[in-house]
Amino acid sequence: MKVVALTGTPGCGKTQTAKQLEKQGFKVIYINKFARKCGALTAYIEEMDTWEIDINLLSRKIRSTISPLEGKHGCVLLEGHLAHHVSCVTEIIVLRCAPSVLYKRLLKKHWKRDKVWENVEAEVIDLILLEAMQTGKAVYEVDTTHMSAEKTAEVVKDIIEEGNKEYKPGRISWSADFITLMESVKDAGKLQKKSGPVHRKHC
Repeated sequence: MKVVALTGTPGCGKTQTAKQLEKQGFKVIYINKFARKCGALTAYIEEMDTWEIDINLLSRKIRSTISPLEGKHGCVLLEGHLAHHVSCVTEIIVLRCAPSVLYKRLLKKHWKRDKVWENVEAEVIDLILLEAMQTGKAVYEVDTTHMSAEKTAEVVKDIIEEGNKEYKPGRISWSADFITLMESVKDAGKLQKKSGPVHRKHC
């Protein structure tokens, strides 16, 4: 069975894209909800307003859950910014978003500014893309900055079915956009210094 990780920095459109694909008959497992349900949340980290996840336990639980499933085209989608760490994943699709747009999206979620900035930085340095590529599995990246969830779902479906080479990694750079964001945000420097490291086992 093909197990596709639909991953990316929070705010890049994973959940809405997954919902569109779910409507088309794809089996979707939402990582954060699944982790809570299966007992993979290990500790709440108050200063980050987030939970730590036991990736090994999560992987085992997902593997046992998907084995009897038959998703569309023999495919199951794992949605979440930790999805690429699940051991049974066979290929990875990383959704990307320009930092200036991502910054606004995360502010609308009413997140703390430190957490917003930490995630913007993760997007700028290609953190999730690099983690995905280190797995040795097939990786694709999709720029969702100006895409609707419906269009993004079409692209993801095309990648799953055809393995579209147009979306191979290496085409996206956020350097110029990040500089523009830094210049437009009054306290960007302070936030950048204050934000802590990005923790890959947090949700």
